[in-house]
Amino acid sequence: YVERLRQAGTSFVLPIGHEKYDWLALPLMHPRRMELLKYLEENEVQVRVCFAGNITRHPAYRHYLADFPASDRIMAEGFLLGAHHGLKFEDIDRVCDLLIRFDKGIV
Repeated sequence: YVERLRQAGTSFVLPIGHEKYDWLALPLMHPRRMELLKYLEENEVQVRVCFAGNITRHPAYRHYLADFPASDRIMAEGFLLGAHHGLKFEDIDRVCDLLIRFDKGIV
């Protein structure tokens, strides 16, 4: 995923040092996340939003009133893309094609 999206010059925020990890789900960010997730689901690609986001936005943690702009951005733009062992290269290419088409406005 990462190399293909990087080579395409997309606006996705990609993980750094991704080669060191065995991902169950690949974390990505895009400024038009909600539209993108809808588009992917319509094309039978299941995705999930990042767990919890900025935890200081949850009622139990309201006493932490500091600003956490990076956490807010992850909460607004972050999502998880499946990367399990059952995927074939054809599956990854199909998902990358959809991501690139969306990012380039070709949908």
